[in-house]
Amino acid sequence: MLDIKKAQAALENILKKSHAPSASVTVYDNGKIVSLNAGLRNVEENIPTDEDTMYAIGSSTKAFVAAALCILCDDGKLTLDDPVKKHIPEFEMYDSYVTENLTVRDILCHRCGLPRHEFTWYPRMESITPAELVHRLRYLKPSAPFRYTMQYQNHMFLLAGYLVQRISGQKWEDFVRERIFKPLGMDPVNFNAARDMAAYPRAARGYSYDSETGETKRMAYKDIEVMGAAGSINSTTRQMAKWVALHLNEGKVGDTQVISQKMIRECHKHQMVIDDFGTGKVFEGYTALPAYGLGWFIESYRGRKLVHHGGNIDGFSAMQCFLPGTGFGMSILTNQNASTANNAIMYTLIDLYFGDEAVSWVDRLEDFYADMRKSAKEAREKARAETPENAPPTFALEAAAGTYENPGYGELVLTVCSGKLNVEWGSMEVVCEHVSYNHFELSAPVFGTAFPASFETDAANRVVALHADLEPAIKERIVFKKIR
Repeated sequence: MLDIKKAQAALENILKKSHAPSASVTVYDNGKIVSLNAGLRNVEENIPTDEDTMYAIGSSTKAFVAAALCILCDDGKLTLDDPVKKHIPEFEMYDSYVTENLTVRDILCHRCGLPRHEFTWYPRMESITPAELVHRLRYLKPSAPFRYTMQYQNHMFLLAGYLVQRISGQKWEDFVRERIFKPLGMDPVNFNAARDMAAYPRAARGYSYDSETGETKRMAYKDIEVMGAAGSINSTTRQMAKWVALHLNEGKVGDTQVISQKMIRECHKHQMVIDDFGTGKVFEGYTALPAYGLGWFIESYRGRKLVHHGGNIDGFSAMQCFLPGTGFGMSILTNQNASTANNAIMYTLIDLYFGDEAVSWVDRLEDFYADMRKSAKEAREKARAETPENAPPTFALEAAAGTYENPGYGELVLTVCSGKLNVEWGSMEVVCEHVSYNHFELSAPVFGTAFPASFETDAANRVVALHADLEPAIKERIVFKKIR
């Protein structure tokens, strides 16, 4: 049983140390529901949060899309081991073998071989369509063999949402609303932060925290409808707790079996083993057997099976979690970009619930990410220090101006302004800063880092291409050829 007084104190301590403006937590415990809330949903207007405050849940959306495909399996419309090409004949991947053999199960457990390739969609999400992004998959290079390793990314869940529409005849949003939200009585819930969430009177505002300046800054709501199946749902913890309860009750709400017991167990089953969560020694001795199911992460935490999925989207971080067989689960929503709070709250409240020895998870996570930022900064400073100074490019900056194209990533337009190269990249404005010789860096506030880039010239010293390190999992740079 959860000690509410201790849980509330722990929640407030985590917010203080992570600098998250607010968190709303709704706990489901064997049919009983209790909510914990702390902080401000709107910092500027000093408005506190509560269990009816709407937040973006980000990638926690993925579990809903996986469930939608499982419901279609229950309906007899497909199986998890159907090739995607059976239902989308025009579908192609970079590798022809993957094109023919990629299954529904493969796309739901991140084993297609593709890394994230985020910049194929993020800069122009307002102007590109899901169909265009599905078409572009054939141009995206894999970074691992098919079914070799789990690589978390968004494109396959975009494809999953597209598959729901192709099979059901409904947009994935409409299907999820009809077949999941409606029987669960989940309302309010919506799918577009920039439009629907912004209009909702009890919506949280999103924020980022600058660890160097100590500033908390407002972030605009983002319209990610084009990649919506990977992370566009917005809701409250009171409503999301109903979703957690559905999983603890093996797909059933009241007398209604929303998802068959067989299919929901597939979602919670180890489908793809994960080497580690990339968090170093933070969880060493506490977690084991990390894996991905269908739209869910799975691990053993202190000897108990824990199923969870977080979410991070502009200004918000989320976590939905439950421990099968215990009747205990939580929805955790915060209004801080890339926050440690959601994970720290999850593990801390689980420890409190089971009476385990307390661990300061927020301190561990904050220290880990501070060390990562420090190491990255030092590495960049070292590289800059080793770079020859005052070494100009072999061409005039005006020669680099023009339009560049990569079939998977789309077009970039470079212009010269006040002695600097600027990049118009969809709706993003990026600076192409000179470093040394023909080496540059692409930087923008949204990046959080700078991406090394270089220009290729021909025998006549004409600029013919831009090479950029936009996908760290791939050894070679992404090449944009100059087309005009």
